[in-house]
Amino acid sequence: MFDFVEPSALAPGERAVFGQAQAIVDLVGGLPARVQAVRVSNTMRVDFDTGSDALGLWDGATNSIVIRRDQLSSIPASPGHFSAAINSGIPHSSSPPSAIMLF
Repeated sequence: MFDFVEPSALAPGERAVFGQAQAIVDLVGGLPARVQAVRVSNTMRVDFDTGSDALGLWDGATNSIVIRRDQLSSIPASPGHFSAAINSGIPHSSSPPSAIMLF
């Protein structure tokens, strides 16, 4: 389902955006304790409501927020950008451990 990308393999611009993850989540009080990682993937699960790939998701099996790689193109908190995608994952992290919540 996922094609994870390690931060060291990101392009410099992507790495700069991803490097702002902690500052972005700190603006909303930080990540809940159960979130073990924010990860980047080239591929995502299809959002059956829209028929397109999800921008990100909460993966309860790994306690990770997974962000689609193209979301690292910019930081602004508008739909389709990294800060919007990462902050959308935070509320979903309270879902049951087996849940995968798309956003």
